[in-house]
Amino acid sequence: MNRREQVIEILKALLKTKQTTYSKVDVGKAIMECRGLDPRTIRNWFNYLWKLEYFIQPDKGVYQLNYEKIAELELDAVILDPNQRRLYVG
Repeated sequence: MNRREQVIEILKALLKTKQTTYSKVDVGKAIMECRGLDPRTIRNWFNYLWKLEYFIQPDKGVYQLNYEKIAELELDAVILDPNQRRLYVG
C-alpha cells in the first residue's frame, strides 16, 4: 500500500464519522484505526496530513477537511452543491 492509499484510508475513516469538524483526538482515532496505536505513528501521520494541507483549522483545537485538497485524491465522495460543506461518501 503506497502513501496515497494510506492517506485515502485515513480520510475515509474520518468521513465515515459524518462530522464536519474534528478535534485532534478524532483525527488520532482515525489514524489509530488505519495505521496502528503507536503514539509516534499517530503524531507522525497527523503532522504529515497537516503539513500537506489535508486539514484547515478554523478555530483553535478544531480541524476541518480541506475539500479542495481532498478532491485531488478522487475519493468516492459526492459533492451535491458547490457551497456544500460536507462530503457524502457513496
